[in-house]
This record gives sequence, structure tokens and C-alpha cells, in this order.
Amino acid sequence: MSNQNLREDLIAILNAAINAVAAERTGSILTNNVIAVDEAGIEAVRRGYAYIMQATKEPDNNPIATGKAIMDFVIKMRDDYINSNAASHSNCLIKSSPTATNHRLTKSALQTLQESRTKIPEIAFLSQETNGTATLFDNEIIISKQAAIQIKTKPNVCNLVIALVEKY
Repeated sequence: MSNQNLREDLIAILNAAINAVAAERTGSILTNNVIAVDEAGIEAVRRGYAYIMQATKEPDNNPIATGKAIMDFVIKMRDDYINSNAASHSNCLIKSSPTATNHRLTKSALQTLQESRTKIPEIAFLSQETNGTATLFDNEIIISKQAAIQIKTKPNVCNLVIALVEKY
């Protein structure tokens, strides 16, 4: 699977979540997050991923530690996927929080992946913020030292982090 396919899967999963929330029009970020995580999971399965879902009601007061913890979890998820029967392990993380994800969380996750010095299988990461911006990065972006990809989405929809491990 290429980085392009991982990116396309990430964007499709995010769009499924955003469209489901837009259809409900609840006005509540917490309710929106529940809808978003559920719909993202449905789309992930449709695309062949086995996902782990995490949702919290508590505000995130330390986005740097959270970004590192998320990427550490994804790297462990990837290692478990490689080192055992891939069919029995998750290769997708979908996480929501009532606190807006922000550039500090994303930067911390990016730095954690850079420090892990791992290239295979690929990991792709997307962070959707309530301001209507999603940030996407993967191993190719890190290796080539490109800037993370910014995607304009609908504002005030959901706070969502999605990470994928390359399928094989």
C-alpha cells in the first residue's frame, strides 16, 4: 500500500465522520464526537481496517503529552500488527476528545514518530480540529521533510484523531 492510499483512506474516513455529524446537526461537540467516532469506525471497517476506538469526556490539559501518548500507542499498535498475525490486531486508531486538538498535539505526535525512526510499515496520522482544519502527515512527509498537509474541513464539527498502519 502506498502513502497515497493511506492518505486517501484517512481523508475518506474523516469525510464520513464529518458528513454524519453534519447530517445530525446536534450543535454539541460531545455528541458530535460520538457520532464522528462511530461513523469513522464504520468507514474504516469498510476500507479493510480493524480499529480501536477511544473517546473521552475529560478535557485535555496537556496536548504535548497527549500527542506523544497517541503516537506511542500507534507505534505499539503497528509493532503488534507486524509481530503477530496481522488479521488479529488493530491497524487503525480513532480517538475523540471534548477539547480541541491543536497544533501542539499534532507536532508532538509528529516528533514522536520522527524519533522512532521507523519506516515500515507506514503510519499515517490525521488530526481534525473544531476550527475546520485537519492536519495530515505520514512517513513520506517526514522523510522528505515536507510540511504536513493542511486540509480545510467544516468548522465546529468534531475533534478527532485518526491514525492508520499500512495494511499487508
